[in-house]
Amino acid sequence: HKSAKATAKVLKEAGVKQFFVIGGDGSQKGAVETLAEMCALDYECAVVNIPKTIDNDLPIMDKTFGFDTAVCEARRAIDAAYVEA
Repeated sequence: HKSAKATAKVLKEAGVKQFFVIGGDGSQKGAVETLAEMCALDYECAVVNIPKTIDNDLPIMDKTFGFDTAVCEARRAIDAAYVEA
């Protein structure tokens, strides 16, 4: 992928040794693509994926903190609307 290749190049040029990615499935896929591009450049950099998604669509996660936040905020909005009605 074009942006993964560009990201890997920038990380290598900057001498980054730890790359933290916070996000959902798209961000996680991008991190994996970036890691593959860093390997192709023969550049060693640790990639740490931190799942955060309101969709709760990451296969191996029961629940992510983005999802929990979205549900809590939605409930507050519904409760406030009920009180106003």
